[in-house]
Amino acid sequence: MRDDWCISSWLQPISSEIAASYDHNAGSYHKINTLIFELFAYFESAGLEQLQDLTDDVIPEWVDSPGYNAQTQTHYDPAPTTQRNRLWAARLALKAARQLGAPIDANALVRGAVIAEDGGRKTKLLTDTQLDRVKTHADPGTRPSRRSVAVTLSLAGAKPAEIPAVCLADIDLNVGTVRLGTGDNARVNSLSEWGCRTIRRRIEHTPPDSRTEPLCVRPATSPIGAARSIRTQLSQLMRQAGIGHIDGISGMSIRYTAARKVFESAGIEAAARFLGTGSLDTAAAAVGHTWRSDDG
Repeated sequence: MRDDWCISSWLQPISSEIAASYDHNAGSYHKINTLIFELFAYFESAGLEQLQDLTDDVIPEWVDSPGYNAQTQTHYDPAPTTQRNRLWAARLALKAARQLGAPIDANALVRGAVIAEDGGRKTKLLTDTQLDRVKTHADPGTRPSRRSVAVTLSLAGAKPAEIPAVCLADIDLNVGTVRLGTGDNARVNSLSEWGCRTIRRRIEHTPPDSRTEPLCVRPATSPIGAARSIRTQLSQLMRQAGIGHIDGISGMSIRYTAARKVFESAGIEAAARFLGTGSLDTAAAAVGHTWRSDDG
């Protein structure tokens, strides 16, 4: 295989390579193959031209990327089962590509997307010092950016798929709250004092055209592109703050660290509401707490 092949040129050889190991299980092969096609579509939407252009944040972003419900025309965060299936498909695809001669390190490319056995991401929480570094790099006190507002909303419990939808109409700076989510995940969460100051500075410096204009992404950005942009911004911020190299730290560490503080002050049910999940197990995994042990 040639090093200069474009991304799409690898798809059919990889699919054929994997097919050989699923000779007697057509159903499983079809599921895996569908995910691999989705993976390569994601590569192209991310602007990747060759496999060697892959960086170690692309696979984790795809594993975590929002799904789409055509019936309700809404995007949602993927379930842990979906994340595990995507990760398995990515491992198979990259391993096959390596066997076919692709100049990549398959293990390194999927390392950041490990899913915990309890269904939650193995995401490390931030120390107070690390969180202060994140805030400093997000808003150095000069020109407030969309990214600083994204950090504010993440600290308020917003999911990456929810942040792009937040507009000024969702925020009450007098009370210090933000409205997040839709349907069963709809909730009103508190903004920190730092968050309120950051949002005030942003809208004073760069006033939105209307109260319904998104605060963190350009208005014309597609929902999938917007969620990917938020994840990328937060991932880059971790690296710029000097903590992105630490195993287990990712953009999700911001949100989960805030949820841990809610848990410590108000309990696991409050943390679940804060995160917008109906599962106490998911909330417990996010904040690093084995909540069932409390029952003895």
